[in-house]
Amino acid sequence: TTNYLHGHPAFGASVAVTVDGVPVAGCVHAAATSETWWARRGGGAWRNGRRIRVSRPRGWEQSLVATGFMFRGEADLDAFTRQMARVKAAGAGIRRCGAAALDLCYVADGRYEGFWEHFLNPWDYAAGWLLVEEAGGVTGRMEGGRLSLPAGSIMAANAPETLASLRG
Repeated sequence: TTNYLHGHPAFGASVAVTVDGVPVAGCVHAAATSETWWARRGGGAWRNGRRIRVSRPRGWEQSLVATGFMFRGEADLDAFTRQMARVKAAGAGIRRCGAAALDLCYVADGRYEGFWEHFLNPWDYAAGWLLVEEAGGVTGRMEGGRLSLPAGSIMAANAPETLASLRG
């Protein structure tokens, strides 16, 4: 929303349908790039009519990961700063586009190896969660455990080892 309101091109509309707290269908549209991603549980992930897959695992120093900064203090800035320094010191490139829905699409589409953010609302990540998993990736919470719909931390990656590296 902030990117859109400021005319920044990294914004998207994200919609998901959930059943029993799990996304079963989702779609993200990025108007500025004319890209649309969608997925159906058990049906794969797609961008503009082409099947997408997460990237292959690669060395951490060759990985590109994304993050999001806290918005209005919902999370612990010190913990975020430590984690960002650890990820950067390990050699991974870090990006921040300011649109979690797009970051998750980029993981699903193989552009990023991983993504983490300390606090997101489910409307920011439900569609992307499904896209990552249907593209062959993995998701979870930073503190451990499976991803779920209540607001909180989120992690997504191309492989379990990338997720573990992000978690530290």
